[in-house]
Amino acid sequence: MLMLLSAVAGCSTAGGGDRHPSSQLRLVKLNPAETSILLTAAAAGTIAPRGKCVYFVGARDQRTLALWPAYFELDTLRGAPVGVRNTLTGTRVAFGEPHTFGGGNMQALPGMVLEPVPAGCSGPAMMLYFD
Repeated sequence: MLMLLSAVAGCSTAGGGDRHPSSQLRLVKLNPAETSILLTAAAAGTIAPRGKCVYFVGARDQRTLALWPAYFELDTLRGAPVGVRNTLTGTRVAFGEPHTFGGGNMQALPGMVLEPVPAGCSGPAMMLYFD
């Protein structure tokens, strides 16, 4: 019985994405030249880890690969990813937290991203940011 309680206590559904984000989770970051002019469409939804990447989750649970300006990083708590942080402003958005983001649809083409997109991270993509 004690083992069952320990296992239940260690589980969390907060964040809405993978139950336990991958230790290989990272942000797909855009080259600074690609974000010199930020796309300004508003997108209401949440962010969620999926595999090795972070996705924007919009209406009807539609997931779009998030492409972040280079000044964003994973936000962690005790070493575990819990959301994304804007390093210029210090603002944080947790996985699963409803938020209105800036951004717009774009492709993750070689040369536009700082590092290759991890294997398994695919589908439509969009620039995503918040102040």
